[in-house]
Amino acid sequence: MNEDWWQPEAELAADLGVTRSTLRAMRSSMEAGTDYAAGPMRFSKSGVKKVCAALGIEPFPDLERKEPEAKKPAVIELMARRFPMNTQIVLCDPECEVGPGQDKRLVRVKVRDSKNFLPGMRLPCRHLQDDLYELARACPRWRGVW
Repeated sequence: MNEDWWQPEAELAADLGVTRSTLRAMRSSMEAGTDYAAGPMRFSKSGVKKVCAALGIEPFPDLERKEPEAKKPAVIELMARRFPMNTQIVLCDPECEVGPGQDKRLVRVKVRDSKNFLPGMRLPCRHLQDDLYELARACPRWRGVW
């Protein structure tokens, strides 16, 4: 296993339009560990090139494809203002989103427990939907202190 790039057998079969049993038959003429690896069955670059040559097609131009990056929502700071009866919600003022002349509206922030938050604390939050955010770090352990 000297290569960094491996393609799962199921994906390769779908990309080439062949069955996995066809690829299984081709593996008998390949070298284990360099062309393919077991575990979840996968093929290296050289294995994909050999399969493409055996099928009489050109190898993929995107053998160096990269994994898609998971997008994390941006973390913004909101200021705690009010605490409703529901202890898992803190109403915050989105100071960083409000420009001059705009109304300040309060947004909801989901927390584990709001008992240690105080008005005026700055909370790092991630946006979930319309006016709902979630706390992007652990809740304070002591009242008003991170």
